[in-house]
Amino acid sequence: MSMFGFQGGFDRWDSTPVSNLFITEYMPTAKGDHVRVYLYGLMRSHYPDEALTVEDAAAALGMDRNDVLGAFRHWEFVGLVERVGDNPPAFRYLHPAQREMEGGKQVDPKWLAFVESLHSQFGNERTLHSGEISTACEWVEVHHLPQEVVLLFVRHMIDTKGKNFSFTANYTNELIGEMIDARVATLDEAAAILERDKAVQDGARALLRRMGVSRRGPSRDELELYRKWMRDWHYTVEAIEAACVETTKTNSPSFAYIDTILRRMLEQGGSATATEQETLALQDTRARLRHVLDILGLDKDAFTEPGTIAWYRSMREVFDDQVIEMAAKWCADENKRTLDQVQLVLERWDARGAKTAEEVTALLKPVRDQQQLLQTLWHLWGRRDRRAKQDYEMIGKWQQAWGFSTDLILAVAPWATEVERPMSYLDGILGKLHEKGIETYEGALAEREQHQKAGFAKPAGTRVNPALNYEQRAYQTEKREMPDWLRDEMEKEEKHAE
Repeated sequence: MSMFGFQGGFDRWDSTPVSNLFITEYMPTAKGDHVRVYLYGLMRSHYPDEALTVEDAAAALGMDRNDVLGAFRHWEFVGLVERVGDNPPAFRYLHPAQREMEGGKQVDPKWLAFVESLHSQFGNERTLHSGEISTACEWVEVHHLPQEVVLLFVRHMIDTKGKNFSFTANYTNELIGEMIDARVATLDEAAAILERDKAVQDGARALLRRMGVSRRGPSRDELELYRKWMRDWHYTVEAIEAACVETTKTNSPSFAYIDTILRRMLEQGGSATATEQETLALQDTRARLRHVLDILGLDKDAFTEPGTIAWYRSMREVFDDQVIEMAAKWCADENKRTLDQVQLVLERWDARGAKTAEEVTALLKPVRDQQQLLQTLWHLWGRRDRRAKQDYEMIGKWQQAWGFSTDLILAVAPWATEVERPMSYLDGILGKLHEKGIETYEGALAEREQHQKAGFAKPAGTRVNPALNYEQRAYQTEKREMPDWLRDEMEKEEKHAE
């Protein structure tokens, strides 16, 4: 018998201390049922009853057993309750002040909802531990997968592996890693990867059955091979099963043997059941790919690699051959000579609604025109051609924001021939014309001549910079209105001319 104790029924007449931290920091964002369960458990912590069960607590609160367990999962995630037993469930309370001193803080409600949704996927058949919850939260917080995508992934794992799947198994890491690498941002993108994964698992099991192996499921290596056939080599399930027929020629059928068959078929005919028409299509694919590699200056022998052929096929599913070649030419001009860069350019064009040669040509015309204008300017100034980003930005401003024609730009460009930075100098000239609303060469010329007559000519015998004649109209007041970079440049050019 214990030395001390309470008289029976003492707990009904006594009071239970509730931390003010709980009331101010945790209670406001909690559901009402969660608060009820917390307070009831807190009271029972002060007055223990070893015979008390979850069912008893649920009956005392007029709640469902699962709702009581859900409430404790909430407080466990928040950090105010620690689970110390699963069968039967047992919990230990932590003081809110302890959590505060250990660096804890109130959890964002969106995480509470996420964790509750995570638990609900498993129902009463499995209770997730803190490490598993942390892993799921890490997929969201660290790897930037949307919460709804992670929940869909967990549902997929339950459907394919059962509710006892491991959050840290190699297979789980590989599949979630594929979604992370693909930067999945929507449910549709996630569903595409998960559907393919399900097709891989179902197909691999069916293939084992066709090979007479029914006592086990596919191994990790077998799944990886099947995934490669579908994802990288773009084989259909029917083509893979057709290749399985070839295994009758050996006494030891295996996925490795089928891999050899499919590789050979890919190199020779494109599929395990290639028709004459498919063979001709493969030959055309190789010829087109060889031309793209030639544009990029890459090794033409690379076209024999199955992965390269599969890449070109995947590009052809979306883009015309001419568009792929245009992307290769663009990359070659930019000295970005890889197939990955070609694909990146194609994806950018596609995002802007350009898939055909005509659409791409229309999309690129402004850029090509800017390139031609910039090349002409540098040739006119007798300088080495350069293509800096800021030069393109200036041309865009002159033509689009200020509305100057190419003819006017080229007409006044000679006035900047002798300065050190002709592009910046021409930008200053056009800026002044824009301020005065002058849009024709005649108007620009008249403006220039007017300021030349204003008495700003150099003393006799001094070489006059024709470009500076125009800018010498900039009095000190006008100079103060100029950007600092333009004013400094003008002063340097004036000193140099003197």
